Amino acid sequence: MKPDKRDTAWNDVGDEKNGESLRWRAEKRMSEKVGTDKIPGLPEDIPKLIQELRIELEVRNEELLKAREVLDAEVVRYTELYEFAPAGIFTLDKNSTIIEVNLSGVDMLETDRSLLTGRRFLDFVAEESKSSFNDFMLKVFEEAGKHTLEIDLKLKENSGIFVHIRAHFKEPGENCLMTVVDVTSLKESEAALAESEEKFHVLFDKSPIPYQSLDADGRFIEVNKAWLDKLGYTRKGVIGHWFGDFLAPEQVELFRQRFPVFKKEGEIYDAEFLMKRNDGKIILTSFDGKIGHYPGGSFRQTHCVWRDITAQKRAEDALRESEEKYRNLVENISDVIFIMDTDGKITYLSPVIKKIYGFSPDEVTGQQFTCFIHPEDLDHVIEKFRKRVVGEYGTNEFRLVAKNGNEHYVKTSQTPIIAKDGVTRFNYILTDITRQKMAEDALHMANKKLNTLFSITRHDILNMIMVIQSYLDLSEERVDDPVLKGYMMKEKEAVSAIQHHIEFTRYYQDVGANELIWQNPGEIISEVVKQLDMTGIDTKCDLKDLEIFADPLISKVFYNLIENSIRHGEHVTAITISSSRTDGGLIITYRNNGAGISEADKEKLFQKGFGKNTGLGLFLSREILAISGLTITETGTFGEGARFEIHVPKGKYREVLPHDEKGK
Repeated sequence: MKPDKRDTAWNDVGDEKNGESLRWRAEKRMSEKVGTDKIPGLPEDIPKLIQELRIELEVRNEELLKAREVLDAEVVRYTELYEFAPAGIFTLDKNSTIIEVNLSGVDMLETDRSLLTGRRFLDFVAEESKSSFNDFMLKVFEEAGKHTLEIDLKLKENSGIFVHIRAHFKEPGENCLMTVVDVTSLKESEAALAESEEKFHVLFDKSPIPYQSLDADGRFIEVNKAWLDKLGYTRKGVIGHWFGDFLAPEQVELFRQRFPVFKKEGEIYDAEFLMKRNDGKIILTSFDGKIGHYPGGSFRQTHCVWRDITAQKRAEDALRESEEKYRNLVENISDVIFIMDTDGKITYLSPVIKKIYGFSPDEVTGQQFTCFIHPEDLDHVIEKFRKRVVGEYGTNEFRLVAKNGNEHYVKTSQTPIIAKDGVTRFNYILTDITRQKMAEDALHMANKKLNTLFSITRHDILNMIMVIQSYLDLSEERVDDPVLKGYMMKEKEAVSAIQHHIEFTRYYQDVGANELIWQNPGEIISEVVKQLDMTGIDTKCDLKDLEIFADPLISKVFYNLIENSIRHGEHVTAITISSSRTDGGLIITYRNNGAGISEADKEKLFQKGFGKNTGLGLFLSREILAISGLTITETGTFGEGARFEIHVPKGKYREVLPHDEKGK
């Protein structure tokens, strides 16, 4: 082959690893340097041998140069891989002294390389991990193979990282090679994942809300503990079973119809199903749910929660029934029910107003309530309404003017409707008391006439008694017969008794004749004490902040008790009146430190005519108290003073502000 052709062949091959190519190049260079001339005096084969050796040397030299270039490139690449590896690479001796470290290790320990070489790696290990690291190093140098460890490193400024270490050595006595990877973020992620899983566990297994998941065929994939507890099944008896098996029989077909719609639409809300508990009981449930999909968008599973609304449904039905009853009551009751705002404007009226007063609800709704009040009662009603707006509630009586102009007496009671900002409206019940009022007026007039008749008759009878007594006195002076005198004495006693009874009617006719009112017993007692001679008697009363609902004649009750203490107590020096609450109401206790009342007298104490004076005081006291449902008993111990207890039932007493706080 000619040289030019060999050049072409070399160019065609272009592979520096080709032995023939290298040899051809060497031969070419040697021919250019030495030529083909023979050397004088040498055998003919010697120059040829030298030429061959030179060519061989040139080939070897070329190979070495190429190998050097490859080696240099590999060294550079190794150095880059070593220095810039993502893990720290350390060479340590048995004492954990750092022999060599790459740049990643330098960056990891945040210390200059010059300060790391010769320093112990143990210095960078957190205190709580030092023992584990020492054990790890002993194991590395004692057992061949690769060993791993995860520990905390402590860096500058109290910062630290969590690292994964992998170390090994080839032969005993050698240094070990250790790679260190910062897995702090991974550890934090694992911790976060563990926390997330724990939260999910709590949410899933400990949630009070039942959860279930179904596959595409409607079979159970998953249920939580609340689901099992609510229905009483075991997990084994549920997973893999069809949802319809847990429904009331009449609802199975409904599920067949709804489930494909659910899968298509992707969500359900307030879907109601009758579910069958393990004990056979049927409960009503309400489902909310969504469909879970695979990344490609295909159906994966359902995610549903449900709640037992059996009690809620019953309550709703009961409420609906109650509302129906209330509606019937409101529309058919003879009383008018209306609602009024705090400005006095009517916002609702029951239909019965048309029947009683001639107004339709539409005519009155939106009007001021004062438009229908009798002019003479207007100021009184407005004042009452102002008090109710500030929290003073109660009943009220006044006159209304009907559509036809007739006057009606009415009585109202109200309850406030309270919102976050306070009272916003009032519920009123208006009762027509016209007939009652007319009957009361008629009764009052009849009582007035009867009282007048009683007064005149009593006066006439007492006059006749005085005449009889006078004639008896004259007859007694003219009669000497002892027997007749005895008869006349009996006649005088009988006349005196008649007079006494007639006098008693003067007081008894007023009992129950007046309207019951709220009265302060403390103030009544203060007035009674002023009317009696209390010399040498200390009186204490703690009833100042109390009112009782009773007949106005209750003052005679306390008058009689105190007068009896003065008259019959023999040595009374102290009187106390106090009160105490019980489950049944209030007890007003009256005590004195006098002689007291014997057991024999206690049984007859409140009988008419019993006593050392008129015998009517305590009887009358009991009658006065009984009008408003109050009772009186004597509970003292003979020789230790009298003790009377007045029992006031609930609703017949109330607490009032002390005098110095009224009006504030």
